[in-house]
Amino acid sequence: MASARAATQLIHDTTIVTADDAGSILHGAALAVSDGRISALGPTPEILTQYPDARRIDGRGRAVFPGFANTHTHLSRVLARGIYEDLSPSHTPPFPGGLAPLPLPVLSPDEERVMALLGALEAIRSGTTATSGSERARVGSRRRLHPDPDRSAKASPHARAARRLVLRAPGAGQRRRGVMVEGRWIMRDGRVLTLDETAIVAEADRIARAAWRRLFERRPELAPPPGFDLGTR
Repeated sequence: MASARAATQLIHDTTIVTADDAGSILHGAALAVSDGRISALGPTPEILTQYPDARRIDGRGRAVFPGFANTHTHLSRVLARGIYEDLSPSHTPPFPGGLAPLPLPVLSPDEERVMALLGALEAIRSGTTATSGSERARVGSRRRLHPDPDRSAKASPHARAARRLVLRAPGAGQRRRGVMVEGRWIMRDGRVLTLDETAIVAEADRIARAAWRRLFERRPELAPPPGFDLGTR
C-alpha cells in the first residue's frame, strides 16, 4: 500500500469540475490519481492527509475537468482552416452553394498523415482527449515527427478511451497547461510530450502552402481569397 501511495499524483488547491449529474464544482479541492485512476477527491487538507507521500501538483489558479470528446472530426482537414469558416455560403437550407466556394487541394498519403498529426496536436492543446473520425492515410510517423517511431498518433494515449483529466488555466481563450490520460502526462506545463510540436507545425505549414499553390496553379479560374498567404516561409 505504501508503494502504491508513493506513486500517486495529487493535484491540490484547485477548482474541480466533476461533470457529475448534479454539476458539482469543488473549490479549494484536491484530486489523487493512482494507477491511472482517480483514487480520491475532496477538500485539499483531507486528501493531503490521506496521501502524504504523493507527488504534489499545485493547482492554484487553475481548473481540473474531464477531457473533451470530439465525436465527429476529420483531423487532416485542418488544411481548410479559415476556408469553411470565412467563405461558406449562407447556412440556410437547401444549401445550394455547398460548403465552400473552393475545393480542397489533393494531398498525398504522407501529407495527409502530417496534417492529421497537426489535428491531433490541436486536439491535445484544446483539452480534447478522445476523438472519433476517419482519415484516408495512416498517421504513423516515418519522418520521426513523433518521438517514438513505433507508436502512431492513433495509438497514442490521447486517442484511447480511458479515465481522463485535463489541468488548465481558467478563463476563456487561455491555453491549456496540461493533459493527463490514464495517469500519464501527455501535455505538461504547456508542452506536449507525445508529439514533436515544432516539427509538426513547420512541416504542416509547408505542406499546406504548397498544396494550395498547386491547386491555384492547376485551376486558374479559382482566385485565392483576399489575404490568403501562399508564400513560403
